[in-house]
Amino acid sequence: MEAAIEGAGKTQEKKKKGPREFDWTKATFGHYVLKLAYVGTNYHGLAWQEPRTCPTVEAALFEALQKTRLIQDRQSCNFSRCGRTDKGVHAAGNYISLTLRLKPASESGTEAFDYPSILNGVLPSDIRILAAAPAPSGFDARFSCLFRAYQYYFPHAGEDLQKMSEAAAYFVGEHDFRNFCKMDVENITNYRRRVLSVSVRPMSDGVAEFAVTGVAFLWHQVRCMAAVLLLVGQGLEQPSVVQELLDVERYPRKPLYEPADESGLVLRDCGFEGVDFAPSSHKPAGESGLPTPSSAAAPWLIASLVVVLDDAGLCMDCPPGQFSADGRQCTKCLAQQRWNAESDACADCPAGTTVSDDGTHCGPESTIFYLENPRSGFCAQVNVSQDYSIRMEQCGRESEVWYFRNGQFRSVSSQFCLNVNGNPGMENGLGTSAWHCEPSGAFHTDQAWQLNGSLILQKLSGRCLTVRGGQTESGTPLVLYDCAEREEANLTGQYWHFLPACEDRDGPPGVYKICPSISCPFSDGLRCKTCAGHQYWNLEDMACSDCPDDMVATEDRLSCVRRTIAGLTELGWAVVGTSLAAF
Repeated sequence: MEAAIEGAGKTQEKKKKGPREFDWTKATFGHYVLKLAYVGTNYHGLAWQEPRTCPTVEAALFEALQKTRLIQDRQSCNFSRCGRTDKGVHAAGNYISLTLRLKPASESGTEAFDYPSILNGVLPSDIRILAAAPAPSGFDARFSCLFRAYQYYFPHAGEDLQKMSEAAAYFVGEHDFRNFCKMDVENITNYRRRVLSVSVRPMSDGVAEFAVTGVAFLWHQVRCMAAVLLLVGQGLEQPSVVQELLDVERYPRKPLYEPADESGLVLRDCGFEGVDFAPSSHKPAGESGLPTPSSAAAPWLIASLVVVLDDAGLCMDCPPGQFSADGRQCTKCLAQQRWNAESDACADCPAGTTVSDDGTHCGPESTIFYLENPRSGFCAQVNVSQDYSIRMEQCGRESEVWYFRNGQFRSVSSQFCLNVNGNPGMENGLGTSAWHCEPSGAFHTDQAWQLNGSLILQKLSGRCLTVRGGQTESGTPLVLYDCAEREEANLTGQYWHFLPACEDRDGPPGVYKICPSISCPFSDGLRCKTCAGHQYWNLEDMACSDCPDDMVATEDRLSCVRRTIAGLTELGWAVVGTSLAAF
């Protein structure tokens, strides 16, 4: 009996043991090339980032590779990538090379696993391995690449594609592309790149495509090329502008313009010698084995380009003004709602604001405006003569005129953006300045802002734009500080008005003034308010409030006082009969 109990105890003890460690000393490896496709919408680029604060395609890849025991760790797998795509950019044919575990040795020797099938079973649905092949001797996905082919999709809204094609032809050949990229002076000294071919053509259902193939590309080069071509197509520039900007001796500094939106860019394919891809048992979407854009996305592909989903085929692309949280069902927000990408849901815009063109932000109803602090009556001004810091100065013709677009406050005169000096998440009191605008709509940036009633919040930190110390003197700088309680916000210099600006026709071009047709006795920070006869302006609520029945508003309408019956009659209240009856 004791022996039986002892034996049962040993069995129970044996069951408690954890899973057996994988013995990597017995594994054999081979060098392979993987062809992959992914939807970049939910990722901060392809490349692995340290620390892992943001999701990337490579982070998901390495997680899948380690989960399936195809590699031991990232450091030892001899990893190389072909095209390093940025945040929000997609790929229908990117390539990586790395050392992968083979099947255990048998009488027939070693052989590879079906890597696409294994990895696609654990990867997110917006990343797919399309094919695998043994890598030739000395192969490196980056340095063995012969060419990279990109396609940029955009909604064809009347652009002159013939002129765009004429302008694009100037790109072909080897040129210095410093005027068509985002400068990376710390890592790049040679801006010469060779473009092999270009084309601009209409697609179906109102979509057009700019295709470019080159040996290699600079940071944001394709998006900058597309941006200039779109200016040509819209008639804002002549086709010769490309030829002129390629002349870096004549134009040594890049002009100020925004690169085209990243969501329309696809790395279509890359070229190699000696790589023979055998088809996998897993059949990816698309007739050629490559994922292709769904025709459902045709009205404009930029807002939501999704090229792969799962074994069943393509993910649903949403039409303009609609968004998807899971790639399967599209949602249309109400008229005064925006799409909140952080919560994947529609969110109300504050009163007095309007939804941005892309449906993702709320902004003031006025197109351009002065940024006024009501406590001091001064406006935010860029100190151009010194350090481009933002300070409070007298509102008027010399004041800075701003506009709000895709989460950024931009200066009309300089096209610089309201910027936080330093890391917004670190501490209170960081100063502000006007600086070159980062790609719009990015959440993790020191230039991203959102409106919360009369408050202006910095997205990354959640802190408020503040007149330092709540001071009312001219020259006081703007800083970032913890948001105060509602009743204290005005006293701490965190309430803001957007005063509509109009061009001053009596002055030179580009000079503005506060719109004279706007009567703005009070403001909730977003729109002008005029209180009714029996109301006063409540500074705590920043709204009109009713005076009690036995009181009336003072002349400045900032409080209520008791008045005589005659006084009430003179004001012509609609409730005067009720008030008289009460007496």
